[in-house]
Amino acid sequence: MADKIITMEIDGHSVQLPDGMNLVDAARMVGVDIPNLCHLEHMRGVGACRMCMVEVEGSRGPNTACTMKTKEGLKIKTDSAQIKDLRKMVIDLILSMHPLDCMTCPKAGVCWLQDLAYRLDVRESNYTRKSFNHAIDDANGFIERDPNYCILCGKCVRVCTAQNTNILEFMGRGVGAKVTTAQDKPLHETDCTFCGSCLDACPVNAILESGRRAKGREWQLEKADTTCTLCGSACSLVVSEGVDGIVKVTSPKPNAFICAVGRFGFDALNADTRVMNPKIRKNGALEDASWEDALDAVSAKLKAAKANPAKVGIIANASVTNEDAYMLQKLGRAAVGTNNVDSTASLSDTATIPAYLKAFGGIPEVENCLCDADLIVTMGVNASQWSRALPAHDAKIRKTVSGGAKLIVLDPADSAYAGIAAKNLKLAEGTDTYALAAIMAVLVKENMIPAERARRTDGFDAVKAAASADDAAKLAEAAGLSLDDVKEAADLIAKAKLPMILYSTGVTGKDNGADAVLSALNLAALTGGQVIPVLLDANAVGAAMMGLSTATLPGFAAAPAGGMSAAEMLKGGLDFLYAVGDVPVSGKPASFVVAQVSHMNDMASSADVVLPGPAFIEQDGSIINYYGAERTLWSTIASEAEYFSPWEVAAELSERIGGGERAEDIEDVMAEIEQFAMPCDEPVLNAAVIKPSKGAGSASIKSAGSMMALNGSIIGASRVAKLMREAVKA
Repeated sequence: MADKIITMEIDGHSVQLPDGMNLVDAARMVGVDIPNLCHLEHMRGVGACRMCMVEVEGSRGPNTACTMKTKEGLKIKTDSAQIKDLRKMVIDLILSMHPLDCMTCPKAGVCWLQDLAYRLDVRESNYTRKSFNHAIDDANGFIERDPNYCILCGKCVRVCTAQNTNILEFMGRGVGAKVTTAQDKPLHETDCTFCGSCLDACPVNAILESGRRAKGREWQLEKADTTCTLCGSACSLVVSEGVDGIVKVTSPKPNAFICAVGRFGFDALNADTRVMNPKIRKNGALEDASWEDALDAVSAKLKAAKANPAKVGIIANASVTNEDAYMLQKLGRAAVGTNNVDSTASLSDTATIPAYLKAFGGIPEVENCLCDADLIVTMGVNASQWSRALPAHDAKIRKTVSGGAKLIVLDPADSAYAGIAAKNLKLAEGTDTYALAAIMAVLVKENMIPAERARRTDGFDAVKAAASADDAAKLAEAAGLSLDDVKEAADLIAKAKLPMILYSTGVTGKDNGADAVLSALNLAALTGGQVIPVLLDANAVGAAMMGLSTATLPGFAAAPAGGMSAAEMLKGGLDFLYAVGDVPVSGKPASFVVAQVSHMNDMASSADVVLPGPAFIEQDGSIINYYGAERTLWSTIASEAEYFSPWEVAAELSERIGGGERAEDIEDVMAEIEQFAMPCDEPVLNAAVIKPSKGAGSASIKSAGSMMALNGSIIGASRVAKLMREAVKA
């Protein structure tokens, strides 16, 4: 994160840019594109391709812009005749070793090499043509590697190394070098997770999706931006559709991350388990029915059950959209009169919403990206690319550390991050609040935090005074730590410019989880840091904000007491239950069950009525991600399933049972959400002194295995299911 803005000159124009920023990235901010083939945004430049050469005033010769930083008074030229000639020579050399089959190459239209050759008017190579006849690696069924197209930019190696996957590497030297795996094994014989980060990073046709060929040229594909809802990482996706359906799913940036499930799981949309039309149980078996008949059956049962609203429940997977969540809770509370409305988010986290409501009265948007942090503190975060537990979170943490950030681990378990941590503090079980209090006591007593770093808020002085009065040694001992370890951790935090604290189910599953979250917020206030909840569901925050929670009404207003949580409803005893999406259940939890799902699951198998719903990348609407930011979802394809969105079904049922006129379209729902569910003011922290305590218990859904627990019906219908099963075995 830059400390100040400087003035420098690019191609004769004075520009203002952040100090110390990579020159290629900085130039792009002011509309100057410095050609390159090897540079990756947010990563240190390596100067491998030599395409980004620029003239620097006062320097004897050209310099690679990707290895330079912005600084006051710097003057550069990016388009002189000398620089253009150098770039032409580089392209000329690369083309002498590159297949020139652009007319049939799948990458035509998005190939960086093709684009630069066109811009520089290099039509063919002046050097002797070379061909290597490398073997193609395509046996895994996900990613095809063709080293014959490789330009040795090293992007794939660097992204793989940065996220600690460490599968790809260089082999050989000089002209005969190539990118491959250890011992030159095919990908399926390595520990590759098939995330495809290398695929997004590759600027040419050396790495592409298996089966991508002959499915449409890039300019023929319809591309749509959306958000993956298969786990709490909620990654951005670009879905490319051809005449025969989805061709590929990619990341919007060449150095971002999406896991194998988000990238390759779209084949589940046409699986045999897909619910194509409504079903009604007759004589013990589910039989196909019309929407009208299904809604008649559901509304009749719901109208009767309305006489005893305490026996009616609504549960949704917390990957539903804000619009779905809002209308589902409205159906329950306004039309039926029950407070038994909840989402699967409460099965893994009963701490975040209560803690944030107490501290802020809502959930504020995190100001900075995790990649901006120079120090990360993880608490109970069990993310992993290999076990498929919040894999994108894992990759982001590892990439940020690879980029120079320090890592402190606070965890009673053997953390997978121990090997990359600057300080690994293995706590006694349930002692998060003691450890955080000990760190704050050291920071305050030894006056380690500059005054300008602290974020003064209501209650700040009381928190600081309490930390000053605490005995750091006794707190450390209660947490199972030495005082020296606590002091070393405090020193790392004090030296950081932007510390970020991440917590997950290892904290929120404890009965004192809310206090641990509040303590983390206090530490962030003292140090000028930020807190990021690492949640398992894509829209856990949004569901609560919309009121699909036993704790909250729309807009984070406090809900009336007495509503049954998801766990309580799933124990059974209800007369009527409307369940949306994958909701973990064993047995039939109500006398009459309505399951709205995209794929058959355990709940649907025992349901009385099954309604088809949208699958991931078929949803329209919005969610609130773990940064507290609103993200838009677009239905990217025309589905063959005869589904309606949950908000539409909820609106229809509400009208049928006397709950008022139904919303006609999603814009009506959005307008109502804007009026009733979106907080008007930015939440401000009200810090509170937390007395340390020892917590017990654990979340019913932990991060390990959460993707299958919360979205198993979709994932299990895809070819990626095999990867998931192998991860569980490992």
